[in-house]
Amino acid sequence: MRDGTRPTTGVRLFGATWFALWVWLAATGCGDVCVDDACAGDPQSPNPTWDTDGDHISNLTENHPPNAYLGFVDTIPNEDPSRAIGVPNGGSLDSAINLPDNGQGYTHYLGTDGAQADDWAVLATINAMEDASREWGQDSAFSTCRLNSQWTPTIRAQIGDLSLQMGGFWIDHDSHQNGLDADLRYLRDDAEGQLDLRDFPPNYDPYATVDLLSCLLLDASVQLILLDTALSSISTGGNQRLLHDPDHYNHFHVRVFNPTRYGQ
Repeated sequence: MRDGTRPTTGVRLFGATWFALWVWLAATGCGDVCVDDACAGDPQSPNPTWDTDGDHISNLTENHPPNAYLGFVDTIPNEDPSRAIGVPNGGSLDSAINLPDNGQGYTHYLGTDGAQADDWAVLATINAMEDASREWGQDSAFSTCRLNSQWTPTIRAQIGDLSLQMGGFWIDHDSHQNGLDADLRYLRDDAEGQLDLRDFPPNYDPYATVDLLSCLLLDASVQLILLDTALSSISTGGNQRLLHDPDHYNHFHVRVFNPTRYGQ
């Protein structure tokens, strides 16, 4: 539960109602802190409970029914089969992995697509979503990336569209074609649900949103995040991976690096 205070470590606050939040975040990965499945391969670190076979694919993802066609098991290491072909606005997706509908710290919200139609991606994208949500959703005493909040979140990160199973053109998007993109909602302070920042909603929670962005940017595989910095009142703070885009007023957009550059 929230304790009513808002620590400001790493964040500058201005104004009374709408805040300009400056985010200065590490441009590299987790370093010595085990915040993702990649740390499972470190002989000095035990395999985390969410990846007991240490293959950088979470048990949840391995046991998710839509991924059964990939032959995953959670008792021995599995190879990453997924490949991003081409570029985000002109590509396709091979051996795609489906994001589990609910995981630690997140939920997959549905638009007009079916439950398993719009959340396919390469492993790097799946891991970025799971890892950031896992870190963001735990008590701040154990989180390595949350900047503002000394509370355990009760509202989950909400992940929307990734890619179609085979990738390719998607009428709802200019990109999202090869499994490297994901949309997430700005966070509310009262419930899970949609926000349109053009309405200046009083239930928008910029602090929690900054914390989630911080956890995403801790992952070196994240190439960029597009958001409306004006309406969200979140400044890039000079971080070159945070980019202003006025079209992203009701969600922000995360893209990971292509881990293989396959087909290019």
